[in-house]
Amino acid sequence: MLEIIGTVNNFHVVRPQSPEEFDDYFDLRWRILRAPWHQSRGSEQDEFEDAAEHISIQTNEGRTIGVGRLHNLNPNEVQIRYMAVEEGYRGQGIGELIYRHLETVAKNRNIKRITVNARVSVVGFYERLGFQVTGEVHTLFDEIKHKVMEKVI
Repeated sequence: MLEIIGTVNNFHVVRPQSPEEFDDYFDLRWRILRAPWHQSRGSEQDEFEDAAEHISIQTNEGRTIGVGRLHNLNPNEVQIRYMAVEEGYRGQGIGELIYRHLETVAKNRNIKRITVNARVSVVGFYERLGFQVTGEVHTLFDEIKHKVMEKVI
């Protein structure tokens, strides 16, 4: 059963539950974050999936157009990973909608800090949300540079 936890501007904030919902969720992550760099299916997942908070954004027709994940690093800190928005929906507030929900989850858990390893191309997005660059981190697939970013909440 689809768990809609909010609706904003005709987009539904959804917590994936069923295998089919997670298939759509992971498919978007793979298509946006891994397939363009010829990475295999499965590379869009890691060891924290079962313990993480997963959010997807869907259209009224049930199409998954945005995804994001939050997992605990320690009792005071969480990390956002695997945020992705379908190309035709970028610039419409979908990423911010995902982020705002994940931040609310973190605040409800009395978390003090959110971190993200942001691709250089989206550093400005996270800066607009109140994050600050705190360091350098890996280069993914030998070409996608990342910055460590943090936000105290």
